[in-house]
Amino acid sequence: LSRTFSLTVNAGAPTVATISISLPGGAKTATYRTAITITATVSQNGKVTFFSGTKRIPGCISKASVSGTVACSWKPTTRGGYSLKAYLLPTDSTYAAVTSSDYQVGVTSRTTRR
Repeated sequence: LSRTFSLTVNAGAPTVATISISLPGGAKTATYRTAITITATVSQNGKVTFFSGTKRIPGCISKASVSGTVACSWKPTTRGGYSLKAYLLPTDSTYAAVTSSDYQVGVTSRTTRR
């Protein structure tokens, strides 16, 4: 007598990584047409893409995190409010991809001439 059994193991949902973004000193303002560094802090290394609204920031796409951080240089092209965020795709496939909370930034005019 011979029987065949099938066993399915459900490992559950992947572990969730975390990501947060900030400007230097926790700033909430930036200056029009002046580069500023956006830093993402991640719980797992991977590739990070930075967004302004729904648009990817040029030069800030699929940047590799090193020791839990990754930086992006952003130069606002208009004055007004921006909603920045970052997306992390971890290199360890046991972690799910994650998007940061929105980081609200106001962009103001320069106070000096070029």
